[in-house]
Amino acid sequence: MLLALAFQFVMQHQDAIRAGADQIAAPGAVDERSLAGSIPDVSRAVLTCYHKSARMTAVEIAPAAYNDAPQYGADGSAVLRIYYTGFSQARYAMTVALMARGTPEQAEMRVVVLDDTALVPYARGCPLQDWTPVTS
Repeated sequence: MLLALAFQFVMQHQDAIRAGADQIAAPGAVDERSLAGSIPDVSRAVLTCYHKSARMTAVEIAPAAYNDAPQYGADGSAVLRIYYTGFSQARYAMTVALMARGTPEQAEMRVVVLDDTALVPYARGCPLQDWTPVTS
């Protein structure tokens, strides 16, 4: 009975459901100044770009750099494991390669998602998937 009601609701409100799904999948905004901050600040900016409603709980830095960083033209890299809660307060983890290039005056950053345990896919349109200027 409950399943039938849910199906009926979905069929009658397809546009609203599609708009809601698009809103969830949309990338968050990136404050380029936060990219020049501490690892927790950068991790929070990365996470909210990919999952707007996520709340970071912890971050770990892997002992090794990202092996594929040179193919992106990066001068350096780090692998971060970002722990977070979603809208439902469920716990998830996202592993990203954080890459950098340039000089301190003209630094750029790029992120590659290596793994994400969330049920809702991360926003593929996050601007950090391309080289993004880092401003102080």
